[in-house]
Amino acid sequence: MVVMIFEGADNLGKSTIINKFISDYKDTRDITMIHSTGPHPEEGEDPFDYQTRAFKDKAIKVTTIGSLERTLNSTSKNIVILDRAWHGEYVYGQIYRNGDPDKIIDMINKNDLIISNLAKVVVIHLKASPEFILKHDDNKSITSTFEKDKKILSIKREVELFDECFTKVKVPVLDINVEGENYNYRDINEIYKDINDGLRKIKITL
Repeated sequence: MVVMIFEGADNLGKSTIINKFISDYKDTRDITMIHSTGPHPEEGEDPFDYQTRAFKDKAIKVTTIGSLERTLNSTSKNIVILDRAWHGEYVYGQIYRNGDPDKIIDMINKNDLIISNLAKVVVIHLKASPEFILKHDDNKSITSTFEKDKKILSIKREVELFDECFTKVKVPVLDINVEGENYNYRDINEIYKDINDGLRKIKITL
């Protein structure tokens, strides 16, 4: 089983790229798509405690698929795609929830280890400049309501923290630039090729 985790700031084209993978492999592989949302703790519950439980549940859900594949000696080669996972908590947990970076990275590595025991795991870290991200704001991000100066500073911080996070994780990470000239998206086929080339280099076959 292969687990592909797509991470990065908002408005980098995660859904478009994920949909291309699904379209290309849906007829030859069993594909499970899992989307992560922000924390929704009970009143008075610590957001990090909630996230820790929620992410662990999600990691166990992924390993259940791997366990079934192994038990059945399946030849279907499942692909599990996560549109964000626990890695983003290193960014948003610090910016918006005053999270402790050491505790967060410990949580991230524990969940990565859970799924690594039953799958080949790779994080696909989509990247672009803060100016690119600002240009492509879809008005659905937390920063969309900020004044422009505050927005660009917040986006810069997000980009910095994503970069920092992926120097601390223990699973393979592919840094994929989605930005072309004049703050426009690179051609989707070029991005797709970069990802597939990166997967081959780390010996992951879909």
